[in-house]
Amino acid sequence: MMPTNTPFNPKVFQLWWKKLSAGDISGLKHCQTPDAAYWVPAYHALFNRCPGMDKERLAAFAILAAHTCSPTFSEAQDTGTTLPVNLRALQLNEDQFKLLLGCETPTDFLLRLRPQIPRVSRGIDLTRLAHDIVFWSIHVKRRWAFDFYANSKEEEIENNG
Repeated sequence: MMPTNTPFNPKVFQLWWKKLSAGDISGLKHCQTPDAAYWVPAYHALFNRCPGMDKERLAAFAILAAHTCSPTFSEAQDTGTTLPVNLRALQLNEDQFKLLLGCETPTDFLLRLRPQIPRVSRGIDLTRLAHDIVFWSIHVKRRWAFDFYANSKEEEIENNG
């Protein structure tokens, strides 16, 4: 997945989410791949607000967003709780996390992450998730790794000590 060079506007994702109906969310939830989202009007509502952004990455985000419950929105892409922190809190298997970091295409990313989203859906920062999917790169992967492992040694010591 090559990152896009388009500027990121967090408000676009928040406004898009707030305008979704139950039918829109249901339509996106039924999508198994980013390509399937191309036949869902709610996806096009997002795509049309994000000129120049990768359509496949936006579709993966839209599908994952539809599986969230009570998301949050930060004003910038570098604030808010990251998904890896939530995954770690729910004790996601380290091997599964490594497979997620190894994803190169939006379809692979969606297939790996989608089963985890319902487990961590409350409080996911959709602004941060949108940014990370749209700009998925080695830099985002490194940040996710640092976020995922940030407190793991302290937790291990507390649990064993």
